[in-house]
Order: sequence, then C-alpha cells, then structure tokens
Amino acid sequence: MLSAARNLKRDDLPFVHNLNENNVPAVGSVDLNTLEELCELAAFTKIVEIDQQPAGFALGFLPGTKYSSENYKWFCVHYDRFLYID
Repeated sequence: MLSAARNLKRDDLPFVHNLNENNVPAVGSVDLNTLEELCELAAFTKIVEIDQQPAGFALGFLPGTKYSSENYKWFCVHYDRFLYID
C-alpha cells in the first residue's frame, strides 16, 4: 500500500464533499459551493492518496481567515500564530 499527498484539484471537490458529508455529524455539513469557497480561503489544500486513489483530505487555515468554524475561532482567540487543519 503506497500513500502520498498532493495538492487538491478542482476535480477532487466531489470526492472531498462526499467524504465530508459521509462523516456528518463528526464534521459539519457543507454544500459543494461552500466547500469550494473554503478551499479558496485555505492556506493549503491536500488530497491523501493510497495506491493512487483519493483516501482523505486536509485543509489548512492561518489566523485571520474568514472561516466560521467554532473550533477555528477558538484558536483565533487563544493564539496569535497557528495552522488550523480541518
């Protein structure tokens, strides 16, 4: 089993959305348009592949991003410097 991480591409959005929605309520539900907006706000977007197939994703947000996640907001209040990974 080989794994790798690569930059997320627009073609990956349906996979990312599906994976996210399949894990609600552990994560917040978002529509596809909101997900695309979050990817544009993120400092980095990654897809994790196993055997060249998408298996996961990560979005990284820096302080000062217009991201409404309550967990992200907590970090903004408590830290000046951080990388929030969703």
